[in-house]
Amino acid sequence: MAVIENRSRFRVSVKNRDDLTKHFSYNRLKHVQSYMRQLRA
Repeated sequence: MAVIENRSRFRVSVKNRDDLTKHFSYNRLKHVQSYMRQLRA
């Protein structure tokens, strides 16, 4: 049986702040969520 997985990496960006853009591999969702919480604080 075939399995389809999305292995695209995550990109977190802030409008007008290119220096805050970060890329995360597809299996690092916890790191993405942590970085987003840090940006919102």
